[in-house]
Amino acid sequence: MITGLLLASALMLGGVVHTEDGKGKKGIAVSNGDTIVMTDKKGRFSLPVIEDMSVFPILDGGWAVAGESRLGNAAFPFIDPENPDKSDVDFTIVKRKGNDRFSVNVIGDVQVGDVQELDYAARSLFPELMEDSVAAFNLWLGDLVNNNLSLYPQLRSMMEMLPVRSWTMVGNHDRDVDSVRTRQTASFSRVFGAPVYAFTEGNVTFIVLNNVYGDGARSYKGRLDDRQLRFVDNLMKILPADRRVVITAHIPLAHTSNRDELMSKLRGRGDVLALTGHMHAVSRYFHKGDDVTVHELVGGAACGFWWVGEKDWDGIPSALMQCGTPKGYFKFDFTPSGYEFRYKASSQDPSRQASIWISGIDTIQAHVPEFKDVQRGDMFITVYGGCDSTTVVATLDGVERFDAVKEKAMDPNVARVREFNLEKIYPTRHSRRNPFRRMTSPQVWRVTLPEKYRDGTHRVDVEASDSYGLRCRTSRMFSYSDR
Repeated sequence: MITGLLLASALMLGGVVHTEDGKGKKGIAVSNGDTIVMTDKKGRFSLPVIEDMSVFPILDGGWAVAGESRLGNAAFPFIDPENPDKSDVDFTIVKRKGNDRFSVNVIGDVQVGDVQELDYAARSLFPELMEDSVAAFNLWLGDLVNNNLSLYPQLRSMMEMLPVRSWTMVGNHDRDVDSVRTRQTASFSRVFGAPVYAFTEGNVTFIVLNNVYGDGARSYKGRLDDRQLRFVDNLMKILPADRRVVITAHIPLAHTSNRDELMSKLRGRGDVLALTGHMHAVSRYFHKGDDVTVHELVGGAACGFWWVGEKDWDGIPSALMQCGTPKGYFKFDFTPSGYEFRYKASSQDPSRQASIWISGIDTIQAHVPEFKDVQRGDMFITVYGGCDSTTVVATLDGVERFDAVKEKAMDPNVARVREFNLEKIYPTRHSRRNPFRRMTSPQVWRVTLPEKYRDGTHRVDVEASDSYGLRCRTSRMFSYSDR
């Protein structure tokens, strides 16, 4: 029996990994988020007891922990310091059909702060996930709630009603903020399971980390503790050389103070993908190390700009993000050779993966200072997920192709809402102000249309792509009246 606070000590926790027939399974990696051990010929393992620990096996794509729960990391028990009654931890594992081609829904901050916002999510994000039985799983990038931990049980129940499994991680608004640093994930761990773990789908191992580093009772910074760095280092030693690695965490690695230490643990791994949230805007980064390049996608937020802005006909806030991306999530398709991804805006057609604004048509343009002097026929394209490496091409009337040029500009929709805020038109009654700043978006491209396209009715088809996996398409028609 383990008693008292679970401090790093000589205490050991034992257990067995076995198949459904009760036979121990040899050679299975098991971890406490720091140490990794391998099961013996009878499936037995023993791990040091450390504070705030969960226990989990690291299975290849052909095995899964038995159970009906659709919440993956809930199968990884939290050794609760307030109820330390576990003398051993057993895992029953079952065969599953592995798939080297699979899709994932990557979902940034849902960040519901009350039952009203939980209802916004239930009526915008969740209906789409409820209809998606094709994805292998949903990956939630933290900030599930906005400091209201009492919503955890309801949110978990909603996740468990989805047709595919969910994996969750902790965000800065998911913490017990009045606790000491090492206890800030206790409530999350009791409801959702391990905050640090790894799992495999096909030939891809996803490593879930917690880089929300408590700094006093309520403050935090982006940093990985020594335990997690050892965990990654130990994991790299046992993963096959050809295994694709995906790092996931809440705070972007670009804002993680000891990112270089993590990069050193990933040396020799080639192309690594990182999926992060936190920023309520979409962006991309590339981190170089010793024979490793980490492509980081900061996935924006399912709540958009914190569930604020003008409400639509269904009473749900527009919550447009500062970068011009609507609230939503990314869809990834993994294959043996790599991956492709695209954005899915909530409550919008899947084909709308970018927005297209064309000067000289919208009468509101004259009231928006950033765009009132833009010449007729200039087209601005906001590519959801685009970066400096992205190529954007516009095809007019199915005939002429034009290369779009990266532009330092605000997204036109953001500029319009910001101006309406300044003119006190927004927010309208019962809506909350979307507090846009005068900032350029990293996702805007520009095409100046030839004269012949500045009269009459035309169609434009936009394609955007880059060598790092973005695949984006969208189309619209436009019509100029006589001058």
